[in-house]
Amino acid sequence: MFDRTLKKVLMTVNADLYGLPVDEFDSYLRNDNMLDHLTERVSQLELSLAETRDLKRKLNEIRGRHNNMKGHYYEHVILLRLIRAITDGEGGLVSGISVTDFRPSVAYHLETGEEIDVVVEGEHAVIAAECKNYDPENIDKITADMVDRFIGKAGRLRRERFPDKELRLAFFSKHGFESKLESYLEEKGIVTELGD
Repeated sequence: MFDRTLKKVLMTVNADLYGLPVDEFDSYLRNDNMLDHLTERVSQLELSLAETRDLKRKLNEIRGRHNNMKGHYYEHVILLRLIRAITDGEGGLVSGISVTDFRPSVAYHLETGEEIDVVVEGEHAVIAAECKNYDPENIDKITADMVDRFIGKAGRLRRERFPDKELRLAFFSKHGFESKLESYLEEKGIVTELGD
């Protein structure tokens, strides 16, 4: 049920955002292999250096948009998992957040212009979550500095919008974290997993 719901939301929002026909949205999410193939194919074509650079630039722009799309998709996945945890009464991160009284948000913008990936506001608590959908070979790019910046943004969120509510922090990575960062997140009291 959640996958179909998420797909419909993404197809409506992101298909419009990127100017894609809804019926082509599924294939857009599976285009990593095609982009890799096209990048490799460019090196085999008989093009001038300028033409090669231009074609690679175009493919890199498409890859960037595609990676952003995957990131936004993962944020929606996390939001739906949080909602499922609330409706299932799982406790922990979502403890005390009522199924009849919460407000979810993706890409929440602070007054500073900074963005928090997922915010779920309950009556007495607010969850701020950072979501990383990095490829497994790039999880080393998730750093303690990145975590500290997230903690700073979340603190500003609480001061700006929710000064009287408990702030709960979560940092999710689709492919996990390096062990030294797992220890750092735990030390900071940041949740990194939801029950599935």
